[in-house]
Amino acid sequence: MNVFSEHALIGAYSDEGDNWLDQLLPVLSKNLNIAYDYVTKHFDGVSTFKTEGTYMMFLDCTDWLKKYGKTQKELLQRGWDYGIGWQDGSLFQGPTSIRLNLASPTFRI
Repeated sequence: MNVFSEHALIGAYSDEGDNWLDQLLPVLSKNLNIAYDYVTKHFDGVSTFKTEGTYMMFLDCTDWLKKYGKTQKELLQRGWDYGIGWQDGSLFQGPTSIRLNLASPTFRI
């Protein structure tokens, strides 16, 4: 543990940490709902689920990649080209999975 981690841990378990968490959780919930609704309505071939206990969303792009003849690497790069900060999720959910961080201001989702 380094000095920054130690202070972050102390802050997280303080009253101020509780206040921060009370403000953060509704934002994360809203971001998850926005992202989930958008993906399920606009990306045929991409499946996802509402995660719990994390600020990450996992997108299974298997069918989408087959439909459009793209690789996961191409899709990831295309997203970055458009400003989507997502990551290869294959270590977590499978070879065609993408991991999306929802711990952002809602306007970025």
